[in-house]
Parts: sequence; structure tokens; C-alpha cells
Amino acid sequence: SMIMGAGNAFVNESEDVLMPPKQLMDLHGVHEVREISDSSSATPLSSPSQDDIQFTWSGSVTLAPGETFTVVPFNDKTTEYVVNRTSALGALDAASVLGEFEYTIQKTDWGPFLYSIDEVVYNPATWDSWLYRVNGEDAQVGVAGYELEDGDLIELWYGAWGSTPETAIGVVTILSLIHI
Repeated sequence: SMIMGAGNAFVNESEDVLMPPKQLMDLHGVHEVREISDSSSATPLSSPSQDDIQFTWSGSVTLAPGETFTVVPFNDKTTEYVVNRTSALGALDAASVLGEFEYTIQKTDWGPFLYSIDEVVYNPATWDSWLYRVNGEDAQVGVAGYELEDGDLIELWYGAWGSTPETAIGVVTILSLIHI
């Protein structure tokens, strides 16, 4: 799945949102940055060691329906994207305020592209980038275009297409609460 692109937003038919225990562990907004070090670890190769994790944040955000905000891409200061607060990007924007981390958007031919979170940046050589899913389902539309429902769980992670949050060096997990 790609972050960029357009299309119909995925509609979750189920009203019940079941969160796996690992996602319940830490929804109060802990912001943690770990430095990369040379120390080795006994973790399997398929998942990064704790020392490899470059950025992680988990928490819940409250979003107001009907509100919008503006994002200016770093590569074109004359462009402004008006984004719904209740989009996946709106949740990330709210989380960035709570967690005191930054993100950047790049202007592309396909629209706004999530370029970086907390200095973990898109890699044009490997195409590693920030990917996301909502309630465990890969999204079919860009982060600015995905409209959230109350209780949706957004997971953003840094990696190659086809990767998962479990193997990522950067993960942001957001529980979205939508209230007027």
C-alpha cells in the first residue's frame, strides 16, 4: 500500500474496534527517542533491537469533526493543503503537538506525501517511507484523505512497502477519539 495516491477511502463495516493488548499497553502519550548504539542484542533478526528503534510514540488524541488545519509542504512554501482534522493526518498532527515531535509533508504530483516524522525521513534510494494502517487494515488512500471514525486505531511505521510495524525502526500509534 502506498501513502500517496487517491482513491476511495476504505470503509470499516464493523462498529466494534478490538485492540490487541500490545496496543492497550501505552495509550497515555509517551514520547520516547532512543539513540542508535553499537551494543548487540539477542532479539531475532526479523525485529529491530531496542537500540535500533529511532522513534516511537503512542497515545490518544481527541479530534473535532468539521474542523480543518493547514499544512505547508517543505519543498513548496507557496502551497497550502487544507486537511480535515478528522483525517489520519489530522490525528498525526494532533499527536505531534502532544508528543512534541515534528513531521513534514512533501508536495508531489499525487498530492501531499508524509515525508518525515521526528527526523526519520523518506529514503529515495530504498523507498523506505512512513506507511500506515487503520484498525489493522492497510489504507488505500493517502494520510490526508483517510477519514477516521471514533475509536479508530492508526499505526504509522517507517519501512519498505510490505513491511509491518513489528519490524519497523519508527512507529507512531494513535487512538482517535472524535468529539464535538
